[in-house]
Amino acid sequence: MKRLILLFSVSVLLIVQHLEAQTAVTDTVFLQLYNDSVDLNEVVVKGKRTPVANSRWSDMSPVELVTVGGANGDLYQALQTLPGTQVQGESGRLLVRGGSSDETQTYIDGMHVLNPYTATGINSPARGRYSTFMFSGVNLESGGAPLEYGDALSAVLPLETKDKSPINKLGINASTVGFGGGGTRAFDKGSLSVNLDYQDLCVYDHIYSGRTDFEDPYRMMTGSAQFRYHPDDATLFKIYGGYDHTDFSNYEGAERRLFDLNENNFYLNTTFRKRTSGGWNWFAGAAFSFFEQKIGNVSLSADHWMEQQQELHAKAKVFKRISPAFRLDMGAESFIRRYENRYQYQMKEAEGIDSHYEMNPTISAGFLSATYYPVEQLKAELSVRTEYTSLNEKVNFSPRLAVNYYLGDVVLSATAGRYTQLPVSRLLAQENKLKSESCIQYN
Repeated sequence: MKRLILLFSVSVLLIVQHLEAQTAVTDTVFLQLYNDSVDLNEVVVKGKRTPVANSRWSDMSPVELVTVGGANGDLYQALQTLPGTQVQGESGRLLVRGGSSDETQTYIDGMHVLNPYTATGINSPARGRYSTFMFSGVNLESGGAPLEYGDALSAVLPLETKDKSPINKLGINASTVGFGGGGTRAFDKGSLSVNLDYQDLCVYDHIYSGRTDFEDPYRMMTGSAQFRYHPDDATLFKIYGGYDHTDFSNYEGAERRLFDLNENNFYLNTTFRKRTSGGWNWFAGAAFSFFEQKIGNVSLSADHWMEQQQELHAKAKVFKRISPAFRLDMGAESFIRRYENRYQYQMKEAEGIDSHYEMNPTISAGFLSATYYPVEQLKAELSVRTEYTSLNEKVNFSPRLAVNYYLGDVVLSATAGRYTQLPVSRLLAQENKLKSESCIQYN
């Protein structure tokens, strides 16, 4: 019995010593980490937003836009899949619920784009000038748009470029109609992106000649650059610039009139966003657009048409969530424009035709919007916009009311508002005192 007790005691002592030794070994742990990189696809997080009443919000990603059937990678052609939109077959421009394509305005980062379409000849549709991969997403407001966007009678297409691009990348492309390339260089607190593209239908036209008899086939050279700088999470500064040149000539009609087109388009915008510690969000931006088109033998042999447009758009706004149930937005903007066209034709042994029109319209506007959330399911928005147009010396007042109510996954909404827009520049240049076009939209 004594031997058993002694043997048991020795066993317990050995176990205790073993446990103490294990504890001593695992008391300190050394970890060595190694760097590794994993490539993740882009992740898009969508929150439940309150749409403008009866509008068709499009949360379409860039990849979805370029893969829409029949769009051929064109932004405006892809939007024709949304309800209430269509594209003119002859011009290729976007229409929203009929009317004119001039009544649907495009904005990039909140700043107006004077001419977003490429050059077009006779019976050849235009395309959008901008690559869909520039933008983080597309939201088409096809009715009852906020009054922050002025001079848009029918609809507004606001496009937002990407705020950050932290990855260095370089790409090139080549096809039977041209080649191009671009890339992004990321650095501390910012990035720079550059893109160049050249298209020439010379080789394509020789292999697959169509019904159009070209003298000089379609040729377009484009270049764009964007600089982004974000010193902190509350500040963002952007500069975007783009230029493209287009020219071609082809024979028209039985008389084989040589239609000769030459076009230049330039766009530059800069924006600044700042969020203060007090909850105020500030925005300031400026955009400059220049468009010039020259056409030889446009209607008759030996005639000439020239059209030139310029626009300077300046805008400032501020908004704040005053309380959990109330938000206030307000701002001011100005459009300073210049338009000129000239048609010349020299008739044989007779006095020639030389018509020339020029104008310099200015639109100054202020807007105010108050949004109230009395309960989580209900949103009511009341906004007003006041504009002064220098040509006809008129003041336009536009109110708007929008109410949205969530009933589970069902949204009940209603909107009523007044919208105005200056007439087409070619008409306004001939009669400066034309009143602004106006319409009442209720949904």
